[in-house]
Amino acid sequence: MREKKFTREVCEMRRVYHDKTERPSEIFIILYDSDPLVKFSKEEFVHYSSQNDVNWNNMIENLYHEHSKKITIKMLKRRSIKNC
Repeated sequence: MREKKFTREVCEMRRVYHDKTERPSEIFIILYDSDPLVKFSKEEFVHYSSQNDVNWNNMIENLYHEHSKKITIKMLKRRSIKNC
């Protein structure tokens, strides 16, 4: 029974995980915040920053956790300085 519930929850998260929701579970928040965090990594940043439609500030603002926001701001500053 637990496995079915867990499977339903994961499927639902996967279905909507690009959409910021009003009252998400902690697991959803972790999944949601982790996706943009990867884009700030040194391995991914070059790829995403080469695209004209990336709005880094909007991406940061949409994160749930304040801690995630602080990390991404630091990472963005580091990446921006290196790419000057």
